[in-house]
Amino acid sequence: MDDSQLATDQNSISALVEPKYTTMIIEKVRSLLPDTRLILFVTATNIETECLHKAIKAFTSDDNEIIQCMPDNNTYFIGRIGKYGVVHFQCDEQGSIAKRGAITTTGDALNTWHPDAAIMVGIAFGKDKKKHQIGDVLVSKTVFNYEDVKVEKDKVTPRSSAPESGTVLFNRFKNIQGWECMLENGKPAHRRIGMMISGEKLVSYEAFKQGLFTGNTEEAVGGDKESFGFHSAVSSHLSEWIVVKGISDWGDSNKGYQKDERQHIAASSAVSLCQKVLESSGLDRIHRNPDRVAAALAHAEVETAGSGQKTSEVGTYKNLPDRNLYFAGRKLELEQIEAAFTDGQRAVLTGNGGYGKTQIALEYAYQHLGDYQHIWWVNAESELSLQNDYREFAQYNGLSSSFNEEFDQVLRFMKRWFAENSGWLFVYDNAEGVKKLEVYLPGGTAKGCVLVTTRDTRHKIPGKTISTDVFMPDESRAFLKERLTESSVEVTDNEANQLADLLGHLPLALEQAAAYIYRHQRSLVEYINLFQKHGVRVLKGTEDEETVLTTWSISFGAIESVAAKQLFNVCAYLAPDDIPLNLLIDGREELPEKLQSELCSDEFLQDELLDELRHYSLISLKRENNDPLISIHRLVQQVVRKELGAGSEWLEFALNTSNAGYTYETVDVESASSFRLQLPHALEVAEQAEDVFTGEDNRRFEAASLFMKAGYGLHNQGDYPKALELHQKALAIKEEVLGDRHPSTAMTYSNIAAVYHAQGDYPKALEWNQKALAIKEEVLGDRHPDTATTYNNIAVVYHDQGDYPKAQEWYMRALVINEEVLGDRHPDTAKTYNNIATVYFTQGDYPKALEWYQKALAIYEDVLGDRHPDTATIHNNIASVYRARGDYPKALEWFVKALAINEEVLGDRHPSTAMSYNNIAAAYHAQGDYPEALEWFEKALAIYEEVLGDQHPDTATIYNNIASVYRAQGDYPKALEWYEKAQVINLEVLGPDHPHTQITKVSIESVRRKISSPE
Repeated sequence: MDDSQLATDQNSISALVEPKYTTMIIEKVRSLLPDTRLILFVTATNIETECLHKAIKAFTSDDNEIIQCMPDNNTYFIGRIGKYGVVHFQCDEQGSIAKRGAITTTGDALNTWHPDAAIMVGIAFGKDKKKHQIGDVLVSKTVFNYEDVKVEKDKVTPRSSAPESGTVLFNRFKNIQGWECMLENGKPAHRRIGMMISGEKLVSYEAFKQGLFTGNTEEAVGGDKESFGFHSAVSSHLSEWIVVKGISDWGDSNKGYQKDERQHIAASSAVSLCQKVLESSGLDRIHRNPDRVAAALAHAEVETAGSGQKTSEVGTYKNLPDRNLYFAGRKLELEQIEAAFTDGQRAVLTGNGGYGKTQIALEYAYQHLGDYQHIWWVNAESELSLQNDYREFAQYNGLSSSFNEEFDQVLRFMKRWFAENSGWLFVYDNAEGVKKLEVYLPGGTAKGCVLVTTRDTRHKIPGKTISTDVFMPDESRAFLKERLTESSVEVTDNEANQLADLLGHLPLALEQAAAYIYRHQRSLVEYINLFQKHGVRVLKGTEDEETVLTTWSISFGAIESVAAKQLFNVCAYLAPDDIPLNLLIDGREELPEKLQSELCSDEFLQDELLDELRHYSLISLKRENNDPLISIHRLVQQVVRKELGAGSEWLEFALNTSNAGYTYETVDVESASSFRLQLPHALEVAEQAEDVFTGEDNRRFEAASLFMKAGYGLHNQGDYPKALELHQKALAIKEEVLGDRHPSTAMTYSNIAAVYHAQGDYPKALEWNQKALAIKEEVLGDRHPDTATTYNNIAVVYHDQGDYPKAQEWYMRALVINEEVLGDRHPDTAKTYNNIATVYFTQGDYPKALEWYQKALAIYEDVLGDRHPDTATIHNNIASVYRARGDYPKALEWFVKALAINEEVLGDRHPSTAMSYNNIAAAYHAQGDYPEALEWFEKALAIYEEVLGDQHPDTATIYNNIASVYRAQGDYPKALEWYEKAQVINLEVLGPDHPHTQITKVSIESVRRKISSPE
């Protein structure tokens, strides 16, 4: 590209009419904002601001000027782009947002306007002038602070992770179609999506810039001085943020050449992409910020105070799925729902899968939008999904930080809200997934309407039951005509009747047939002929199964992509709902070659693959955290399995792929979420394989491996009964396939022992550990590291039983092997040193404990480094010794060292970080600084409840610790409240005989005595 010929097309942003401004006070502006999604734009230079303002339109059609107001130190410009409200402010100077006060300024903007999302738009330097051009637009997937790095010989290693842009914003900027911004000689600007590097140091010469694009930052697309500071300013307020910047230079010494022209081109390109995204109405999935609605309501109350006028509510709360534009018929069911509500009853729609219960409920909601102040759609397929939808509603309605609160508090809020409000409709879809739905439903005296859909015809939900069935003939005809209105296919009554009869009037089958006809523009007669051709392959089963199978066969036969067919077949053997595509991608090596190639090599091919299946209504697709989740209708899945065969090669593909992709390596938010998504699919395929592959050792062993992995994950999540059940399933298969003297069988014995240990059943734990040991000593010998691991496990049980001599004896056995086989500088040897130190610590021999902890620390720092989580663990242990000795300053010093490592390496939402918070809290507690102790305990609790849940034993431990602080303060009612919260978990998860349960029981009794007989 010739720099001397830089120009922009006449249709670009810079060619637009200069904007005009009018001044208005903030109170009047706020009244315009609650009903629209609001985007905060941030710029750093005058040129960026100039280009952005050319894209902003007047907020209302009655005005032709952008609103300007100055409620604080900032000057804000308010308008709209597309249907979205826009608030813009400019930082003091380029780069200043990083450190010199603009974070505070941005915070002022966020607190003043409560936007739903934030975009930094402007100019940046590019990475490679040979591949990119001035005016190309960089879109941040992540932002990396290039000043927070460790520089080694040939690479730059980040000290902290690169934060990811908001999911909805990133997807829209990545996938937007039809954006054109023409540059010099008609060349279009291109999007460059990836990592942005950012820092305060000026990038002004080539060598320095190239040094930034090495190692983990090699794939970055460009950078600037402001992006990381922008992220730091907005991320604590918003999850939806992104950086969009045009390339204005190459970070070299030639920056001054045609500087203004380049910056205008770059900023105009970036703004034009933002404008295209906002004008495409693609951000409706971003939730409105409830704080903005609350602020507007508060202002309205002030305005009407003393006037005797009633303040009207701002907005309603509707989260309905998209309306089915082809809905037809169902007049009887809709009238029955309305009649049930008129009589003050709940309405419960029942019927088999594929009968259209969800669509009836959705259509009723849309037909009656004006009749309700609040409508909320609840996904009741599982307790987790229902609870999440309740949390979201509570957050919209004023329960602050509801996603971080225990669910009991959210449920109390919902029950109170139902009782205090009227004119609402709540729809609970697919409610068969929640066993005790009544616990969540509004009370019988609530002043609103409840509509439930369920396949369970034997439900016990109070209310009017409305049975659904297949379409009536006239409904089938009406549906086909409506569905094919926009096609060129003629739909006669006779042909529609004939096709509907052949398909059994099943709504799902008719939808699949119509999708096929529409896609291929075939006549109904041609489709009927196809049906009759494929109809000879009819299963022995219900008419519904026959209908869906035949319809599926036609649609599936039309799929041209081999990979799409393969994907559908594999998914047929997983659980039907929310199949994470990442499970298959992670296990790609076990997929058929064609599917492996298209699914895993290119996102475009992946989208094409999924779109082909969606065209024929064979799957539905949604995204969670930008990861695709596939669902297949249960009835379709069942008949597909029947046709392919229970023990087909596709079950084997599903089994092997699941095993290769299913892992649970760390207990953090991401891993725990992934585990929960993958769990039903791992169990579904493992149980099928267990039943079908009798006498096939390799396949049965794969099933055992899945049971074992699932059991391990459930153990970590505190579901000990289910974990034990799955380990026992794995054991039964391993003993059958491998025998009872195999090391893999011994591993399962150890897993079972670990569950019993966690439950406090120490005799059982010792029994199963001894069974594992017998195999390892016989097969591996008594000098093998795996044998040493079992010695260690036995020692831990004795330690927790209080038999310290026995614990020391078994630890020493493990140590002899580790030092002899692995050496005295191996992490496993260091782990044994740590365990021996812990025995001394428990017995009160603090000098010995410190001696052994220091030996472990020396190895960890030498082998793993001084920023490793295992090193942090030793820091915590050493701190505990100092705390026990009463040296609290020294203890806090070591606890803080551990915390620094955990926050840096694991992040501030990891259980190990929470443990550091807990330890610091305990140190403050011991010193009598109770407010500080409570603050740190609550930080730990927030992580445990988010990652492990509010029914995990570790969460109960924090409840206990908080109770102990209130008890020390003499606030016995508060202490009792928290002890009882802990005991609920202990009794349910650990049982009445567990030591933790017994200790909490004693504490509760003591506190109750204090309350009843105060001194």
